[in-house]
Amino acid sequence: TEHLVRWLYFLALALVAGGLAFRLLIVPGTLPPRAAQRFYRIAGVGAVGVIGVGIAAFLLRAQDALQLPFGYFLYGDLSPLAKLRFGLAFMAMTLGFALVSALLFLAWLTDRRVLLWPAFLVALGFASGLSLSGHSAVDSGSSWLSVLADWLHLCAAALWVGGLVQLAFVVWPLAPELRRAAFLRFSKLATVLIAVLLSAGIYLSVLRLPRVADLWSAGYGQVLLVKLG
Repeated sequence: TEHLVRWLYFLALALVAGGLAFRLLIVPGTLPPRAAQRFYRIAGVGAVGVIGVGIAAFLLRAQDALQLPFGYFLYGDLSPLAKLRFGLAFMAMTLGFALVSALLFLAWLTDRRVLLWPAFLVALGFASGLSLSGHSAVDSGSSWLSVLADWLHLCAAALWVGGLVQLAFVVWPLAPELRRAAFLRFSKLATVLIAVLLSAGIYLSVLRLPRVADLWSAGYGQVLLVKLG
């Protein structure tokens, strides 16, 4: 269940952050009404999904940390979690993405695309909560470099995947006149994103897999080989 929730969280993050990056950097001009409406729907689902799925992820981790059955959460004392990294990250990210949702809604309501810029920057900034509270921040050998690499890795993946979704479900079916320009622009951006993704991933893998044999003997190494492929 935790793996599924984590996967859904990353997908929601990609939809909102990658969608905003695609709209601002790849198709910054005016979109056809139907395409613009679909962009806001996809990005909105991502923004709300980050909050909702984040709450589910927090409850699952809190259940493990406190050893409380899920049904006892209404009566349990969750205040100790506020002092832990993942508790602080959860509160900050929930408030941050609530702000992203508000900015996204205002941009749609008032038709002011300039509001998408602060929404995009806030989304990228608060995505660092995952890196600051994850393995790259607490495992042995961790440092500010490992946290930065983890954040860059996450952001590059989110922008790449989210951009692909926008290209496939917004531009391609609803804005055919923009297909060629959007495809070429996104290809250039994706090249940079993949380079960042690989560089940060290789750095993190060297920290976590000290031996070459760990690539095929450890679970992390096996997953890494699949991702590289």
